[in-house]
Amino acid sequence: MLSPKSVICSLAFILFLALVYAWNTISSYPSLETIEQSSGSLLYAFSEDDQPKQWHETNSSSLAFGYKSKPLWLKVSFDSFPEDSPLLIIDYGLLDHVTVSQFEGERLIATWETGDMLPFDQRPYLSDRFVFPLVFSNQQTELLIRVQSEGTLKVPLYLSNHFVEDQRAQYTAILMGGYSGFMMLMFLISVMVSTIYRDRNYLFYAAYVGAMACFNLQLAGVLFQWLWSNAPSFNASITASIIFLTAASQIVFIAFYLKLYNDRIGRYMRLFVAYCLILSSLSFIPGLYRYLSLLGVLTIISSNVIAVILATRRIWVDQNRDASDWFFLTGWSCMLIGIVVSALGVSGVLPSSSAINNAAVIASSLEVFFLLAALFERNQKDRSQRLEAISQGLEESRKREQAERHLVFQATHHPLSLLPKKEILTHEWGRLQHSLLPNQHVTMVVIHITGYYKQIATFGHDAAEHMLKTIHVRTSALAKRYDFICSIDSQWDDERVIALDTLDLCFVTSTRSPELPDAFIQSVFSELSKPVTYKDVALDIELVIGLCASSTKTDIIGLIRKAQVAANEAHRRNIHNLRYNDREGIDPEHSYWLLERFKSALESNALDMHFQPQVCLNTGSIIGVEALIRWYDTELEKWQPPDIFIPLVEQSSLISPLTDYVINRACDFLVAFKENFASTFKVSVNLSVKNLQDETVLKALENVTKRTGVNVGELEFEVTETAFMGDARLPKVILSKLAELGASIALDDFGTGYTSINYLRELPFTALKIDKSLILNLSEGSKEYKLVAASIKMAEALEMDVVIEGIETSEVLNLLNIAEAGFGQGYLFSKALPQDEFFTWYKQNYQKGMIVR
Repeated sequence: MLSPKSVICSLAFILFLALVYAWNTISSYPSLETIEQSSGSLLYAFSEDDQPKQWHETNSSSLAFGYKSKPLWLKVSFDSFPEDSPLLIIDYGLLDHVTVSQFEGERLIATWETGDMLPFDQRPYLSDRFVFPLVFSNQQTELLIRVQSEGTLKVPLYLSNHFVEDQRAQYTAILMGGYSGFMMLMFLISVMVSTIYRDRNYLFYAAYVGAMACFNLQLAGVLFQWLWSNAPSFNASITASIIFLTAASQIVFIAFYLKLYNDRIGRYMRLFVAYCLILSSLSFIPGLYRYLSLLGVLTIISSNVIAVILATRRIWVDQNRDASDWFFLTGWSCMLIGIVVSALGVSGVLPSSSAINNAAVIASSLEVFFLLAALFERNQKDRSQRLEAISQGLEESRKREQAERHLVFQATHHPLSLLPKKEILTHEWGRLQHSLLPNQHVTMVVIHITGYYKQIATFGHDAAEHMLKTIHVRTSALAKRYDFICSIDSQWDDERVIALDTLDLCFVTSTRSPELPDAFIQSVFSELSKPVTYKDVALDIELVIGLCASSTKTDIIGLIRKAQVAANEAHRRNIHNLRYNDREGIDPEHSYWLLERFKSALESNALDMHFQPQVCLNTGSIIGVEALIRWYDTELEKWQPPDIFIPLVEQSSLISPLTDYVINRACDFLVAFKENFASTFKVSVNLSVKNLQDETVLKALENVTKRTGVNVGELEFEVTETAFMGDARLPKVILSKLAELGASIALDDFGTGYTSINYLRELPFTALKIDKSLILNLSEGSKEYKLVAASIKMAEALEMDVVIEGIETSEVLNLLNIAEAGFGQGYLFSKALPQDEFFTWYKQNYQKGMIVR
């Protein structure tokens, strides 16, 4: 199938061949008979008079004289007038006034007057040339011709007959019609292509084609004959104007085609265009035609010379020259040759002939054809470049998309095993929730690898990484065996396991049952904890599993966190798996919330102090109390267990303010007790590990004793052995300073840990508090009894008091008396009481003299 370009070029070529045929046809007709062939007498003269007084002979039928202001007179004598040549023809159409007088002897037999300054329909013979029908005479005949023109003066004289002239006129009409059609086709093609491709080069080309067509048709007299035949003055002005407009449109087209309009050459080209437009407007001023016509010829030649020079420069300079550049140069070269030939013909340098007279028409036809071919080639090249650029852009876009996708994959997948990260799960959670049935229950299963750093320390990073990758692969393979484990990474590999971080993996199950079976959890643990072989060494895998069951509407971040909390708690308890339970008190979110409320209670003095009496087991008298903090949570409307909030407070910055608060309340209790009972005893205060990491407790003690007047010796500070784990130097210093101030120091929870005898030897302990865990199952002869009895003997040997905690029955009390225990506390005597209740309780039992009889 032919392309539009091929169809257009073929049609243009056919029209051009038709033009060539018309020119050949005109040229093939018998040559016109020249004056010299009919008469040897041809005289000319220039004179303003009615009749020249002096004549000059010439043997040239062209009679070209250039620009002359005076009228030209021609005298032609015939001895015998040729009967078959009754027409006198001036083969040139740009003459202002022509007067032909025919004499027979001295008698004037006919006169004709015509010219471009007279209406076209007044011509004696309607033709593009000046044709005069002579009167036949067999006597001596003389023609007297007067010619005047503001433009070039050229009077080529010929004799012809009606038949030849009619045939020539017909083929000339065919020529001009074909030329007009050819130029109109070029014009319409360029306008349509400009509209389709939005290429302004075609638009400027269309303007130039239109101007060039008008230029040649005007010079051929076609426009004068058919458009403004009754306006000869306008015809003269429009001729000069069209010449300048043609040159201007030519320069504009060249500037935009060669993309020179905005550079230094373009500035000169804009000046040239302005010059043409100014002269075009001046063409309508009467009296300037002679000068403007000469300038017009020079301008049109100059514009074509500029075109050829710039086209040649383009080929010379541009390393990427192509066929369009050669077409462009060929077109302007043809036009330059045509214009020069026409100018030489008009000036008489070249003889008058059909080819020379129509050189500009022939050249413009060739020119516009080659220029259109150049535009098509340029357009094709530009389209190819744009398509290539689009193709490259698409390829780059594809590569960029692949790179971005690769970056996204790297950012959202674990580098070790390529398992998706948590971001994938959070992104896909909405889709996953939407796909689950309303009666489905989801469970988040987190697998926490606990032995990673142990493997690094023992076998190195490579072994630990190999272990991690193996666990990832195992987990992924295991998850694909169970249909109730949800697919999460649908965008990439339809993966079911998520790498939350280096040591945590997770997957989500969807079941009808609220809880996953224990057998499934155990099978997962067994499968994943199988040893891994690395370089012939079996590596043990240590991991725990945390689970959190919830509804499908649960927030995914909270679900993951709760499952991780359960896994961490399982690791702390040294068990394989644990299901999350809010009542466990292990949730960090719950801990933060609890601490915020505790802080508010501490700052508003909303905490309570309870006091549990310490009793002499021999006499039953009260020898002291232990100050215990209590907190009623007004938001939850319940008492919070101390074993829940105290460990949280110890891990926060609230422990120092809490200890300060307890010491102050203990001293206030002593002051109030003295006021009510005029006696005193020791108050025990518990110190945390963090209290022994700086000297804040010493400053607090100093401040409170100054405020209350309480003697430091009335206070006892209880510490556990955890205070000495790690760097024990500072705790030893703090305890020593407290002892120097007169305070008693008690080792709390003795028997529950790994107390070193060195601590008892190096530190200023004054008492041992045996933990209630040794008392609960106390019976005579039991190991617990023997341990308690041995501890009592050891304390006596070290001159330390012994306080037994957790005494709840008389049987235990009797056994402790047998073991000669000194002091004790527990529910057998009294639970911890608020200050007012303690005072009431003390008053009642003080009157009895002893607590237990």
